[in-house]
Amino acid sequence: MFSLIAIGTLVAFIYSVFNYIVFYLQTGSLIGLDGMKVPNIYFEVAALLVMFVTLGKFFEARAKGATSEAITKLMDLTPKTARVKEGKKLIDKPIEEVTIQDVVVVRPGERIPVDGIIIT
Repeated sequence: MFSLIAIGTLVAFIYSVFNYIVFYLQTGSLIGLDGMKVPNIYFEVAALLVMFVTLGKFFEARAKGATSEAITKLMDLTPKTARVKEGKKLIDKPIEEVTIQDVVVVRPGERIPVDGIIIT
């Protein structure tokens, strides 16, 4: 993508410089004759193209930062421990230590700490 933008901007700039030099050599004027503008000059196109791409990258980076922050906040909401039933006792275990065979007890209002199958 940036190659195309660079080529387009460079071509517009070089074309404008070439036309400006040709106009100067033909007329001897740097600003145009009798209120006439220098024809086929596209410096503003090159500048605006670079500005719009830079502005787009700025907004993209800002949105990406906000998304990353939201994901981090969501990850902070996950429980750190699970209440596991071992025999007749309930033991709090870190979620990293919960295995497939463990029975996790979730009380009303609690967040579910791990994925699994509902038994009852």
